[in-house]
Amino acid sequence: MKRWFKWLFISLGVLAALIVIFYLEENWRGAREWAKVSAELKARGYPLTVKETIPPPIPDEDNVAAAPIFAELFDANGGENKEARLAKAVPFKTTPKILPVFIRGEIGDLRFYFEQGEFTMTEQEAAHKILAELDKEWMPLLAEIAEALKCPQCRWPLAYEKGFAMRMPQVDACLKISKVLTLRAICRLELGQSKEAVDDLVTIFHLAQVTEKYPQSISVLSSLMERGLAIDVFWNGCVRKQWKQEDLNRLQSLFADIDNLKPQKRTSLIDCGYFLSMQPMAKKELRNIKSSTSLINSGSIEAGFLGKILVLIWKIRPHGWEDLDCCVYLKYIMSAEELIDEPSARIDILKAKQLVVDMNARFSCGNTRTAAMTPLSSLFVSSLVIPMITCARIETQSKIGELSCALERYRLANGEVPDKLEALMPRYLDKLPVQVVNGEPFIYRKVGARDYMLYSVGWDLKDDGGKWSKSREKGDWVWASKPELYQELQ
Repeated sequence: MKRWFKWLFISLGVLAALIVIFYLEENWRGAREWAKVSAELKARGYPLTVKETIPPPIPDEDNVAAAPIFAELFDANGGENKEARLAKAVPFKTTPKILPVFIRGEIGDLRFYFEQGEFTMTEQEAAHKILAELDKEWMPLLAEIAEALKCPQCRWPLAYEKGFAMRMPQVDACLKISKVLTLRAICRLELGQSKEAVDDLVTIFHLAQVTEKYPQSISVLSSLMERGLAIDVFWNGCVRKQWKQEDLNRLQSLFADIDNLKPQKRTSLIDCGYFLSMQPMAKKELRNIKSSTSLINSGSIEAGFLGKILVLIWKIRPHGWEDLDCCVYLKYIMSAEELIDEPSARIDILKAKQLVVDMNARFSCGNTRTAAMTPLSSLFVSSLVIPMITCARIETQSKIGELSCALERYRLANGEVPDKLEALMPRYLDKLPVQVVNGEPFIYRKVGARDYMLYSVGWDLKDDGGKWSKSREKGDWVWASKPELYQELQ
């Protein structure tokens, strides 16, 4: 019996020593990897704290956000003031079919704002009624907004130090304003007020610029949505042949100056600082059984017996695993930033697809080792590549918008569109824009004398002959001068 106890104590001693060695080795491994990754981040100019992401102050007289209409969106602590005029203002009704959707070739009909089915009014009558309704609440607000946007710079009074927990009421406000301006622009076009409609589109594009001034993921996504609304209106005017030469000149200059890729690329820097700032709290929460159980119950991680084991592992895991978790996500952030090449104005789709394959392999469902070692990375990485698709589409639409302005100017001057895009140079274009996804010329087809189809291959890099798809990852990104030319990919 004594001999048995002796071997038991020896075995327990060896086991304890192995556990200590395991923890020491894993902590050393994590610390070494973090030292390596943090050095690379620093060398590449990435912020290692939220403080490093905070923009410098600017004088109030130069600051769009300091104007009362925007400043009142925030409380004294940089939070949200729900009593602000823009917060309480009601946007237009979101009834389908009012506004155009060019990616599907759907022209809007203002009568749907008031009626369904058989119409008892003309679109011009509907336009007059909508403008009168908007004037009641929005005209004074829009006048203040236009005045505020004359300021040359923008720095939002956000609670930057809170990182991911920061409130951003200006994002919802700017998107709401853009929707109202979109409706007003359509009404003005219907009433033959194309110059005023262009004014509204210019304001929307300006709002998109100030929305993305602090390029956190949600603000950049909102700015892309705002530009998308304006581009829908522009397409609607092209289809109905409502733009004049002077309108197209202004819009073409506007489209040429748009850069959707730079803000998207900069989100990597902001997200890096945010992620690092939340690490201390996240590490603490993952070691809290109640918080970890909530994570399991939310459906983010597989529940059941495996979930209970993971909760236990998260509670007792080596601190080195927390460092490794952080390093995995930050490596993916750097990889996502490299997808965008600003000089060539391209997104490397092949690298993006390979990155998705790598992430899916690492973070696939049922990968217990990954869920145990890098739970935070598992939650965050899915948001790295998906926004790239939206960015690529809106950047493509912006380039197509520039081309379409030149095509419409050519048509107004010559009575028909050109046989080839090269005919637009040098009078209507200095150079031809190229596709964002592959750097090749846009695909152009003349249809009759006055119509055309213009498109880029989509995220799948496959030429589908100018057919669009409801799937964001399939089909071409199509712009046609009349709805009849749109065909859905089956």
